[in-house]
Amino acid sequence: MKTLLVLLALAAPLVAAESAAPKIIPVAHNTPSTLLANPRVRTTFGPERLVIPDGLQPSLLFTRAGTLVVQGQLSSPSLPSTRYVSHWLMGTAISRDADAATWTPFLPAPGHNGVNLEGGALQLRDGSILALDTYVTPGKKPGTGEGQLYTSADDWRTLQGPFPITFDLPGVNFRGSSDDGGHPH
Repeated sequence: MKTLLVLLALAAPLVAAESAAPKIIPVAHNTPSTLLANPRVRTTFGPERLVIPDGLQPSLLFTRAGTLVVQGQLSSPSLPSTRYVSHWLMGTAISRDADAATWTPFLPAPGHNGVNLEGGALQLRDGSILALDTYVTPGKKPGTGEGQLYTSADDWRTLQGPFPITFDLPGVNFRGSSDDGGHPH
């Protein structure tokens, strides 16, 4: 099991739109610590890097090729959309070097918001990556939900999608939760 999906919950800002970005301290000098050790998982901490200035609620995908895909919510508003999306744009950055010293922004197609990961990505044994947009909305039939699936067959050099996907969700309550602003969804 060389593929690892990691959810990152950092308090410090991490990636952003230059025009809307507030003044950010380049490095916050956070001190990482292990909250719960598992003898089957080895964790080490390297130097802190500011990858996504203005980014909040980061998530991380680590592929078996060693690629790091980081995404965070920006303070810039999302683009208009016919389906439910976050109120905020997502910033995504990629590192392919062993020490994560260099990062490259990964931009969605022009005019699109792109995938909102929130940790919903995994790599299959054949190396392909599946990424499910975090928002699953009510389907056309009761007990179903509709989502968007993205795929990559080249270690996230390119991303295909969105592809519509339908879920069977018997008894689901789509109004049982709210977003970070308290709005039901």
